[in-house]
Amino acid sequence: MSTIDNAINVLAATPATLRALLGGLDEAALTAPGAEGWSARDVVAHVASLDPFTLRGRITAMIEQNNPVVPGIDEEETLDASGLRGRPLAELLDA
Repeated sequence: MSTIDNAINVLAATPATLRALLGGLDEAALTAPGAEGWSARDVVAHVASLDPFTLRGRITAMIEQNNPVVPGIDEEETLDASGLRGRPLAELLDA
């Protein structure tokens, strides 16, 4: 199996893995910000807010290059513009 196939498998399993890790947490635990200011739900919303081209470009660069230059984005702006911050975790995982 190629590195790309492995990456696709990991990405495909990510929602189920996050459900298993976060599904039993109460709302307070899901929304408590970490040291960087984002909660667990914010992180899941961030991943869901990335358009497929941004996410694909980043992953492709990491797989194909030894020292990739990963294009930067304004993560706060992208997350806020998505309207996903504050959505229920189950909805975010479905996205």
